[in-house]
Amino acid sequence: MTFCRKKMGNARMHQAATRRIVDGWSGTAVLVVATLLAANVTLLIGIHAPVWDAADLGVPTFVLLADTVRAGQWLLWTPLVAGGCPIGLDPGTGAFSPITVGMAGLLGGSEFAFRIYWLTIWAIGGLGMVFLARHLAAPRWMAYCAAIGFMFSGFFTGHAQHTSLLYTASFLPWVIWRLDVAVQRRSWSAALQAGALCGLSGQGGYPGMVILSGFFAGLWLLLALLPHNGEGVATVTEKTSNALWRKLLVWVGLATVFCVATFVVLAPSYLGFLVETQNYSDRAGALPRQVAVTSNALHPWSLTTAVSPYFMVVDRFQRTVFPGTDPSTCCIYVFPLLLVLAAVSLAQRPREAFRWCIAATALFCLAAALGDWLPVRGWLYDVLPPMRYFRHSGMFRCYYIFCVIVLAMLVAGDLQTPGPRQNVCWRRLAYCYTAAAAMAIAVFLLFCWRNPPNASSRGYLPAGIVEFLVVWPGIATTVWIGYRKGEPTRQHILQKHLVCFALAEAILSIVVGKSLMFTNRTSQHWDQIEASHVTIVDDPRQNIIRAASSDGDQLRCFITKQPVFAGYLVLQNQFVTETAKNQTLMKTVAGADRCWFARHAVAMRLNRKNFDLFARHITAMPRPGLAVSSPLGPKAADVEPWLERKDLTSWTFDRLVPLEPQPASYLVRQSRVIEFETICPDFGWLLVTDRWANGWTASVNGRMRPIAIGNFLFQAIPVEKGLNRIRLEYHPFGYPWLLLASWSCMAAAASVSFFGRRRSGVSTG
Repeated sequence: MTFCRKKMGNARMHQAATRRIVDGWSGTAVLVVATLLAANVTLLIGIHAPVWDAADLGVPTFVLLADTVRAGQWLLWTPLVAGGCPIGLDPGTGAFSPITVGMAGLLGGSEFAFRIYWLTIWAIGGLGMVFLARHLAAPRWMAYCAAIGFMFSGFFTGHAQHTSLLYTASFLPWVIWRLDVAVQRRSWSAALQAGALCGLSGQGGYPGMVILSGFFAGLWLLLALLPHNGEGVATVTEKTSNALWRKLLVWVGLATVFCVATFVVLAPSYLGFLVETQNYSDRAGALPRQVAVTSNALHPWSLTTAVSPYFMVVDRFQRTVFPGTDPSTCCIYVFPLLLVLAAVSLAQRPREAFRWCIAATALFCLAAALGDWLPVRGWLYDVLPPMRYFRHSGMFRCYYIFCVIVLAMLVAGDLQTPGPRQNVCWRRLAYCYTAAAAMAIAVFLLFCWRNPPNASSRGYLPAGIVEFLVVWPGIATTVWIGYRKGEPTRQHILQKHLVCFALAEAILSIVVGKSLMFTNRTSQHWDQIEASHVTIVDDPRQNIIRAASSDGDQLRCFITKQPVFAGYLVLQNQFVTETAKNQTLMKTVAGADRCWFARHAVAMRLNRKNFDLFARHITAMPRPGLAVSSPLGPKAADVEPWLERKDLTSWTFDRLVPLEPQPASYLVRQSRVIEFETICPDFGWLLVTDRWANGWTASVNGRMRPIAIGNFLFQAIPVEKGLNRIRLEYHPFGYPWLLLASWSCMAAAASVSFFGRRRSGVSTG
């Protein structure tokens, strides 16, 4: 009997604990993740597969990272594409992100593992919205709607293939949550956590998006000083000047902690990227104003996508609906309930500066997303130098969507709390939603009349119509019922019906926009690719013979570990592109011969005009001669004395002779260390057709030698007559100390959060 009572008591405790989770915020978080998995079940089980950039860049890079991590190494340099690439220093690779590195090492290198990683970073954005909603005192039903609105907005569905954009965007609500806590509660630990999260958002994200998120977070530091919903510690209630100065100093301190933590976490990728890409990639410097402002900016007509994501699909197949804007970037759609609630939020508290500042920020970001259609993006380019280092103006729309969702969360409490304010809020919502639905119907019909679906997009029209009817007339009718019926019907609508509408919105958004996110998974295709997977990262037999170009998938070489020269390259270089087109130059690039000898070289400055001159001069030669250049930057001082030696170089082509293959006996052939012996016929230059980068150092017979840039891309080393034992090593800037500092900062932020929760026994935010 005692045993039965004990068993029944344990069962009741288990049921009570389960009920607390289901009815609490944990249940909301679980529901958000479950909705994401349900909407993407075809991707999860393998019916669909990644498409475009996710397939050609995301999967191969993740596989290479996983293989490198499992080999117990850091991914810093790969010889598999373009003669060598500092791929780990490209922030989008995620080579220094504990999330990306951890999942790559845990799951291994496969297309299925990438899909799990993809859905994980997608879910991070939704979970961040849940925590932000709780901090802003929004009810749980609104937290769910906000998470769905963010995860299935036009930004996420449009850029689903661009996983680096999703990575940075997903951390945005987390950063803003901790920043708001830091200012509201004057919490140093929250400022440290916000900085660590902001830095982490850049460790696997698109650099341009990271710059935008950093500026947006800085703006929020100012906005957080304003009271939210008429409450908060940030209100100016202290009257004395000493108190105001003390408050200002605390705010400056919080901002400093945030900025320093962000910089430290970002340092290994971004400082390394700036140093290593100099002389390596054309993307190392600022972009021309015209490119930065106009590239992939929103077309004014793309603002109609606020009505339906179906418009984005029509543009994807017809490419004439929104000229100049890529289909992935043209959509500003966000769950219409949130869009209308954002407008109601302003009307509900018309004197609250915080809400109006959020609305102004949303409009400012939308104006910047329009690129050269409005002057805002140009102003940012002129005034803020970091804004000159990225294109794709349409990225600004992410912050417009975020601000809309925040405004919606701020008014949710008025819909739920009984009283006169609730009646006014429901009346405004009913009338606003009805008016918005009427305008949406007119826009939808006009769009379909002006842009009739073609054969490719016709199959998406039924799903687009269903999705439109659900989120516009469907929710409008439901809201009117709540307005007319009053309590308790309103609570039932908020906690049940609107949640169901959000769930339907998630599923229908994927159905409508799947052509931009997925493709049908051909088992034979992916099985063939994965059958060619080689897990060994540094196999000398694979690293010697280089193919001229890649067949089939853009970066399949990362999976097969078979080097190619002309492949998809994020760190673009015009000399790589032109070399791949030049048959004479490619004779020394492709194949098994990596070492070439020249008694004499022509010295040339590193620019396109000289490259074209050199290419024309060697056209009639059986093999190219050698052109040597001094790099820009501090290493020029080591190289230039060798270029001035008349026995080695001249500034004319009169002594230029074809390169001769130089047999080499390799002692070590790895990604970051190459050691070999070769017997040279005379004093001269050895061209090693592995790419030049700032991090490479060379020693010849134990003595350090400078590395000139050979044939505008490769490593040219002065050698002696007779036996030369050459050792090349790659040490990127700041490694490993910057990486150690970055991960230590993130560990400190995580420790502060963990021990703070244990001391208080409750959540820190």
